[in-house]
Amino acid sequence: MKSYRHLTTPLLTFLLCLMHSQMVFVASAKTETQKLLASDGREPGQFGRSISVYEDTALVSAYALNQVYAFRKNSTGAWEEYDKFGSGRGGLFGQSVSLYGSEAVIGAYQEDFPSGAAYVYSEDSLGNWNMVKELDPLDTTDRFGSSSAIWDGTICVGARFSAAAYIFDRDSNWDRTAKLVGNDTESGDSFGISVSVYENRVLVGAPYVDDLGNQS
Repeated sequence: MKSYRHLTTPLLTFLLCLMHSQMVFVASAKTETQKLLASDGREPGQFGRSISVYEDTALVSAYALNQVYAFRKNSTGAWEEYDKFGSGRGGLFGQSVSLYGSEAVIGAYQEDFPSGAAYVYSEDSLGNWNMVKELDPLDTTDRFGSSSAIWDGTICVGARFSAAAYIFDRDSNWDRTAKLVGNDTESGDSFGISVSVYENRVLVGAPYVDDLGNQS
């Protein structure tokens, strides 16, 4: 079982995304190269709510439609939609999205309100994204799926109103292998609102910690 050492930081910012009016902009060398739109986009889809890219594959959620759209860069360099998927259970599926290789984790933080949910998906050889497992935090949670991150067989999912984040490993059949909490955080600190994973390191954001003043 992996162990994680607590490192204190009141606020972590991981990724800045450009999002406007249900569109996603693809940029190269700080120049917009393409605008992505959902093939069946409509109000109030909120396409672009959460995004993740790995090599030539990108996932974009429209969480008001409970859908995630998969895009791939073709031989001419253009990004094309090639699949879309959802859990079929609502709950703002796509609140959080993270992609690594042919695996992804998707959060639906209002499913079974207020518990929340998160799912592992895998892309098959035909380019179809299929659900592998619904993650079980083995805990009573509040907004599980608020944030999610995946890196090489390790997943972290935040539950912001539970002030916790949970680790799942592919080698353990995507079962929970650790629960992370802050040393001095409270439910109102939103510990778990953002998470990031790299190798054996996990970062968890808590933007409302008051160590340096109100919501510092």
